Amino acid sequence: MLNRPDYLLNTQTFVPGLEFAAVRDLMLGDAERWDLPVKQDDAQALVVQLAYGVCSFEQQPSGTLAGLHATRPEKLHVIRERLLARLTELIPEQVGGLRWSGVDQSELVNAGGHPPNFHFATVLDVSSPAASFLRVRAEIGDLSGFGDDSIHFRLLLPPIGMVAPEWPVLAENGSTCWPHGEKALHKPVYTVQHLDRSAGYIDFDVFIHDGGRVTDWVRGLDTGARFALLGPIGGGVLENQKVLLCGDETAFPAIARILDNLPENTSGQVLALSDAADQNPYPFATPPGIALRRLSRGKDELAEVALAEQAKQPDHFFWFASEKAQVLRVRTEYKARQGDPAEAYIQVYWTARDT
Repeated sequence: MLNRPDYLLNTQTFVPGLEFAAVRDLMLGDAERWDLPVKQDDAQALVVQLAYGVCSFEQQPSGTLAGLHATRPEKLHVIRERLLARLTELIPEQVGGLRWSGVDQSELVNAGGHPPNFHFATVLDVSSPAASFLRVRAEIGDLSGFGDDSIHFRLLLPPIGMVAPEWPVLAENGSTCWPHGEKALHKPVYTVQHLDRSAGYIDFDVFIHDGGRVTDWVRGLDTGARFALLGPIGGGVLENQKVLLCGDETAFPAIARILDNLPENTSGQVLALSDAADQNPYPFATPPGIALRRLSRGKDELAEVALAEQAKQPDHFFWFASEKAQVLRVRTEYKARQGDPAEAYIQVYWTARDT
């Protein structure tokens, strides 16, 4: 019998023909891979804790009852999309026909409407916090979903010159339908560097580099310009007492946000790779226990230095974000050292053109 999670928002769908054993194996594999807490696991029910809520599964005579449980509509939407993607591997021909019913106070799918984490924003100001960065301050109508447990979002840029862009909408099964082909959106991920709920705005920083799609966009921004974003998405700040934070310019805003929210008495180190010629480097407000070490591109290799420091302090949470080849090297070595996945964040933030 399912021990139903106690959340404000709940929704469920019956999946005919889906064997409970098959979805149980799939989700338990995810739980082991991503270190997700398993709240219930028996012959007839499974409950798995995700970053944004809970997935539950209950065996039925002719299929499986899948449930989603979260505290906010946008979080419910994110875990629904994740579940639908996983179910596609088991029952691809049925996923499109799934429909969701509400339990308690759940918001049902608004087919044809925008996803609950879609927002329009208005530019209030563009400034320069450092030599190679521009900071955008943007007003958003509803910031209630943005918090320290989710600090990233997707910037949604239509093709250059498109006057009437298409935006994502919800399908009847709750998944997001994106414009494609010539109308496809550019969807890079950025970090909310600062937010002010009372004033209704966020700040985010863009690393300026030649040939960048977002670089061209942000250089042409004027006060009052409107744009779209999808968020919040992704991980949050850290609560660890010992940290090793490593990244190049693309990761600087995320590192800065993490530093701003670290617990008191946190100790550790920041390794920040950038061009040595920068006379106005990106500002980091490092707490007293955090040492900042700036590395120079062409002289230092981020992965090499980060791995050396991680070996010296294996009890520190290891946060590493950079170019794909660097990240893959770090992931491989960290795994070879039998590092705990729950004590690390190692993510690709960009890919070199020749990889």
